[in-house]
Amino acid sequence: MTPKEERECFDKIWQNLTSGQKVKPSAHPFGYVLDRQPCSGKKGGISYCSGGKFVCVDGTISKSKKICGR
Repeated sequence: MTPKEERECFDKIWQNLTSGQKVKPSAHPFGYVLDRQPCSGKKGGISYCSGGKFVCVDGTISKSKKICGR
């Protein structure tokens, strides 16, 4: 995904979340940073499971020893 496509995608998601007041702005926002998770970081997160392995959003197979199952 190019930076432009990423921004367009984010804008669509943000518009969907903020329309109808699903999400409200906060004076003191906070967030969580998850690391040491399958497909974390530049991999983009988990896309789906295949044969007990995590398939990352970028299309690669995670090297995690954890078993993926839904």
